Amino acid sequence: MTVTKANADVLDLTDAYAFSGTVTGAGTSGGWEFISETTFSSTASWAYTGMIAGYDYRVKILNLLPATDTAVPYFRLGVTGPTYRTSGYISNTNIGHGQTTFINILTPSMSNVANEDHSCIAEIMDPVGTNKTLSLGIMYSHDSGSSFYCAATGGFYNTAESHTAMQFILSTGAIASGRLVLERRVNT
Repeated sequence: MTVTKANADVLDLTDAYAFSGTVTGAGTSGGWEFISETTFSSTASWAYTGMIAGYDYRVKILNLLPATDTAVPYFRLGVTGPTYRTSGYISNTNIGHGQTTFINILTPSMSNVANEDHSCIAEIMDPVGTNKTLSLGIMYSHDSGSSFYCAATGGFYNTAESHTAMQFILSTGAIASGRLVLERRVNT
């Protein structure tokens, strides 16, 4: 029997195989690849400086709690160095509060009361490319009672430039607790 396509019925995946020819489809599945996970505990900020061309990045921030009441969480993009850009952004959520000094990803300000929860998923589209860097996301935030917000977030850096770094920080105080998961996928 000649096998022209590999599948679970014809290959024992515990064996070692040597293939010849061209392998197609590798790395183009569109799936997210895990890069890192950080657990915050009285953390001043988080930064990633290894972004490479041809990838979109996704940041998941889970159960974030600031040490200081009314802290504003945000991202900044950086160029080689890194030097983080502090102006030139156009950023907003569907609950308002446009910004020009950072990319807005959560509620305009967060409380630091126990049992509150602030979480979001933000995607940064091909930041190392030479186009304007776009970010889209969704956020969820609730207070210690029954009030909560769900909002779409988004923004971009309004100048075409290659960003190889990003920083997550609060406007005041440290990040008391929470987690950040960073992933990437091939930009399609």
